[in-house]
Amino acid sequence: MSDFILKLEPDDKITYVGKKLGEEPVLATLKVTNPTKNRQICKVKCTSNEMFRIRPPVFALKPDEEVTVKLTFNAGKTVPDSGKHYYAVYYIKGTDDAKAPRACWKDHKGDPDGTKR
Repeated sequence: MSDFILKLEPDDKITYVGKKLGEEPVLATLKVTNPTKNRQICKVKCTSNEMFRIRPPVFALKPDEEVTVKLTFNAGKTVPDSGKHYYAVYYIKGTDDAKAPRACWKDHKGDPDGTKR
């Protein structure tokens, strides 16, 4: 697998901060930028869909475009040990500009072009 070509901000870890962490939803953001000249189809996943909410989880990035993904730690959940859970960003090169991102992933065979946890 080649190097991860998308730019992520933050690029190392997501930190949730709040006085009522676990009692109220807490939002963090992940900025994903496509520095390439090709359309990239992205997917963001997490270790627990019950604990975290991702919006949008699947999206397309045009060349030099950026998207801010909202990562929410849901209310009513016990705060886990640091490092126990993670998010992963996957991408594949888009070959059909008219095709919806979910359809691109559904039709894709094999590993993604890039992955970062």
